[in-house]
Amino acid sequence: MLFVIELFFMAVGAVSVILGITKYTFWEVTKPGAGFMPVLVGVLLIIISLFMIKDKKLKSEKKFEVQGMIPVGIIIAAVIGIYIVGMTFSVSFMVFGWMKFLEKSKIFKSLFVSVLTGIIIYAVFGIWLKVPLPAGVAGIL
Repeated sequence: MLFVIELFFMAVGAVSVILGITKYTFWEVTKPGAGFMPVLVGVLLIIISLFMIKDKKLKSEKKFEVQGMIPVGIIIAAVIGIYIVGMTFSVSFMVFGWMKFLEKSKIFKSLFVSVLTGIIIYAVFGIWLKVPLPAGVAGIL
């Protein structure tokens, strides 16, 4: 059995614990220091990884299914889309793809929710908070 993901997260947890203790202050005189949260998160990652390894040993090996990679593909496309068409359109396209291809929603519902998501993102961040969102190469919104 391969435990690649579990070992990766265990290594990330170990690095987080080591850096939290050695590089950052773990505890100041009366309060937690900057290294407290990295140590806490690192220990939790290690514990969860151990439980995942234990759980994987108890279960039989499952075959790889391409259907399970669709969310990963949609998110990767959205991240790449941020650099091309900007944050607002990229998130809208991601919501549309998620609803249409994963949730199997009807096209009108998918379009409505994705357009509404884009409008809300633009209204909250662009107009109300005046936070500049990535515009992408196209420079739209």
